[in-house]
Amino acid sequence: VCGLQVPKNYSGRHQAVGDHTVTHHRAAFHDVASSGESPFHLCIALHASFGVPRYKPQWEPTLAMLADRGTHIAVSAYDASEDDMNREALETAVKNATGSAPLRVLRAGP
Repeated sequence: VCGLQVPKNYSGRHQAVGDHTVTHHRAAFHDVASSGESPFHLCIALHASFGVPRYKPQWEPTLAMLADRGTHIAVSAYDASEDDMNREALETAVKNATGSAPLRVLRAGP
């Protein structure tokens, strides 16, 4: 779990969940991820608002890194307008991807 909203007392905390370990980081994902091949296969961004102008600059480095590495991204939005902004931000990241396995943008729903 990464994000500037992670409570300070959770940062660095590890939690076992079945066969997985969840680690909390009070930082942007691109600041936490190691250089080289990403061990991350899925990014879940719940109401992340990465296409909203206020948050877009914070998300651009992370989206670029995830797109370059071909990491799958699942995202939710508060409404159709935000969903459109998120999709546009993802499409831009994918279009500019330089990695060998860039993402494809798929949309679920109506």
